Amino acid sequence: MKSKRREKIGKRKALAFVILFATLAFVSVGIGTVSAATIYVNPGESIQAAIDAANPGDVIIVRDGIYTENINVNKRLTIRSENGAASTMVEAASTSDHVFEITADYVNIGGFTVKGANGYGKAGIYLCADSCNIAYNTASYNDDGIHLSSSSNNLIANNNCSNNWAGIYLGESSDNSINNNIASNNLGVGIFLDEHSSDNNITKNVAINNTGVDGEGGISLYASDNNFIKGNIVSNSGEDGIYLDWSSYNTVMDNIVSNNAQMGIYLEDSNSNIITNNNISNSSDGGGIRLENCRNNSLSNNNISSNYYDGIILWESCNNTVTNNTANLNNEGGICLDYSNNNTITNNTANENNHSGIHLLWESRNNTVTNNTVNSNNYSGIYLSSSSYNTLTKNTCLNNRHGINLRYSSNYNMLMCNTANSNDRHGICPRNSSNNTLTSNTANSNGYKGINLRDSNNNLIYNNYFNNTNNAHDDGNNIWNIAKTAGTNIIGGSWLGGNYWSDYAGEDLDGDGLGDTLLPYDSFGCIINGGDYLPLVPVRPTISIYTDKTSYTAGERMHLGLDVKNPLDSLQRVSLNIYLEMPTGGTFTLIDSTVTLPIGLDYCNPNFKVFRLPSIPAGTYTWHAKLSDPFTGEIISEDTAEWAFVSTRTQTEEITEVLEQTTVEIDFEGKT
Repeated sequence: MKSKRREKIGKRKALAFVILFATLAFVSVGIGTVSAATIYVNPGESIQAAIDAANPGDVIIVRDGIYTENINVNKRLTIRSENGAASTMVEAASTSDHVFEITADYVNIGGFTVKGANGYGKAGIYLCADSCNIAYNTASYNDDGIHLSSSSNNLIANNNCSNNWAGIYLGESSDNSINNNIASNNLGVGIFLDEHSSDNNITKNVAINNTGVDGEGGISLYASDNNFIKGNIVSNSGEDGIYLDWSSYNTVMDNIVSNNAQMGIYLEDSNSNIITNNNISNSSDGGGIRLENCRNNSLSNNNISSNYYDGIILWESCNNTVTNNTANLNNEGGICLDYSNNNTITNNTANENNHSGIHLLWESRNNTVTNNTVNSNNYSGIYLSSSSYNTLTKNTCLNNRHGINLRYSSNYNMLMCNTANSNDRHGICPRNSSNNTLTSNTANSNGYKGINLRDSNNNLIYNNYFNNTNNAHDDGNNIWNIAKTAGTNIIGGSWLGGNYWSDYAGEDLDGDGLGDTLLPYDSFGCIINGGDYLPLVPVRPTISIYTDKTSYTAGERMHLGLDVKNPLDSLQRVSLNIYLEMPTGGTFTLIDSTVTLPIGLDYCNPNFKVFRLPSIPAGTYTWHAKLSDPFTGEIISEDTAEWAFVSTRTQTEEITEVLEQTTVEIDFEGKT
């Protein structure tokens, strides 16, 4: 709990010093029937005496010098120095009283150095009033620099509040503007909003080098709601940079928070706040953003880097949304949930952290982790420890030690459509974790195993894509396929069953895209019990070329046949190449073009090309037919048809002369 030591405090709304006092030099009194007087105070004279003698609306100008007194302002006045705070100082005659105490509305105070009110709860400028302007003052060596109690609609601007306990303090004060102030080197907190201080604007202030106490450091809120904290620079605090305790519905945005001793931004028992677009870095003994026992907060578009602990920490917090943040290069993890449930972690980037990109620890349940990028972390991309019933979808985990790592009874989780590639050890690694469902994930090019299950049972693993040197290890009893079910699988086939394995050597005998031989697939014995009984086999367009005979003589007709099939439910753009290889090593190209294969194409033409063979050189000839990717050149399907020509004549012709005399047209749409 934060200090509630202050009495009731105030609020603000202000102008710049020069404009402020120029425009208020002649302020009417009452209904404007009396002109405002200007009263000058010279060194050796009393500011309080001038106030006592003034009428409401008068302007008091204090000339350069040092004044020792405690001043009470109980009427509407403008009180300013002649040449600014560097030239005009007011020092408390009694340290147990405020330097300026303002109890009247519409008072303007500007251009003073105020110091010496260091008694408990005393301030350089104390305000218990509304609609006042406090600007361009230096408030130092007081208990509070500027203190608002039960005050509203005040402007506190362009002041320098340093070497106090609190630089600027608000208690039960609302609708004030605290703008462009410097709050530095204070023993407690730079800017403090105490109980029931709501609807204030805290913007463009600099809060640096404040010692801090009990979490209070740069800017702190206790039991204060609906405040707007924007564009501040908060650094080098001895405690937290920005601290919210029992404070809700606040917006904290566009702040630069760096080099604080504890947390950059810390929320405790605070709900429904918006934390967005902040830059938080280099917390020397804490993390970037921490939520403790918090609900329904939104953390978005923050940049959190190079902090001593985790970038974002949720502790015993639920129903929060963490989205579009960047949490890189932190000394622990990027995003960490401890004992936290029902949170949504989406579209974040958490790279190059010293532990894991995202980790869920100690009974963190029912969280949704989706569309995050977690690469090049020193331990895991995503790490679950003793955390169950979570959903991990569409995350990208590359170049970590492990891609996705489940440990210590992380059970009943759903892992779907994640990519875990090129990790140093395992792509997906459940250990002592059971009853999880893993489907539609990709684990390629991992150093040890694509998937490694140890001491884990009853996990359902189907419709995943494994392309690794060593695809799997499993020493438990797990399920590697579902029953054959209609539906598009991960490699584009028409049936769901097991997984795609890059090293499955069996065959699909019936063309359904599911393996029929060498079953079950057991990763060369590394799946100890059972295995995949319905491994996925790529279903791709195929081409076959054949002749009606295997041997010909001069004058016989050759019937060249061609079959092309596209079993997929999408159009396929392919390169089609058909050529004849001759005994001499030369070739003749019959077709070389890019064609579109219709959905479900089943082209079968045994008379694709028919021609009479002349007397050609004897030898073995080979027809080649090939389908390939028109962009990468990857061969999709190829076939050959070998035939022999037996010569009975001494005079021969070249077969190319015959082939060149005819054209070949192929229409897959018309299947002719």
